[in-house]
Amino acid sequence: MLRHTSSVAIYASELVKVQATWTPDPAAWAGEVAVNTFWLQHNHFTGNDWDWERDLQTVVNGCRDKFIAHWSATGGLFAAGYQISQFKAFHVDSAGHTLNEKVAAVTGGSLPGLGTSGVLPPEVSLVLSLYGYPAGTFTSQRGRKRGRIYLPYLAGSSLSNTGHVSTSAMDTCMTGFGAIFNDIQGMHAGNPIPPGNSSDYMALVVASGFGIATQVDHLAVDNLFDMQSRRQNKAVATKQTIAIAHS
Repeated sequence: MLRHTSSVAIYASELVKVQATWTPDPAAWAGEVAVNTFWLQHNHFTGNDWDWERDLQTVVNGCRDKFIAHWSATGGLFAAGYQISQFKAFHVDSAGHTLNEKVAAVTGGSLPGLGTSGVLPPEVSLVLSLYGYPAGTFTSQRGRKRGRIYLPYLAGSSLSNTGHVSTSAMDTCMTGFGAIFNDIQGMHAGNPIPPGNSSDYMALVVASGFGIATQVDHLAVDNLFDMQSRRQNKAVATKQTIAIAHS
């Protein structure tokens, strides 16, 4: 395992960053890639076995498997021809450096878009909000206890005839991702001692770079689409021009 230490604690301890990488329709969107990120935190109980080199692979495999298990209730939000193709997990130290990483491939097209009516532009996203407190209530530093996942490649059927997110798309998002994250929350990894004692687990958190990690207890989505224009991997535009006569 690679090790790097720092005296600057900008992240909480025992964190794992998980990335889900999407593969778009290459004929329609050459060079376009979207990545969704969420965080986990290892909660360790004394006496239980844990090894990051081994168990980080268990964690990323587990995240992939939870998505696959609930995808029939989730995939209708996304357009056909677009899919999640890979998960990565990074063990991150308190300075934000990666100590180790593991990959879990998604084989056989197990996480495809199942929606209809084409695809919305990749910049148009549905934001899944992750709250470490009940939405709409007061909590200190609440801006650092909320995360956002910009969901890409939405099916045309997610668009209502008024230009909002359709009610059915919102229901699909809440049902599908609610089930996924309920399973990820409390996911077991490592070798509990005794074997029947399931006390090693991963808890979903919001980590904002200020040494704060808060367990997520609510998901939310609203009926307005969002834009994510500052994207690392996006398709190159094809232009058309026309000359204007000077007379």
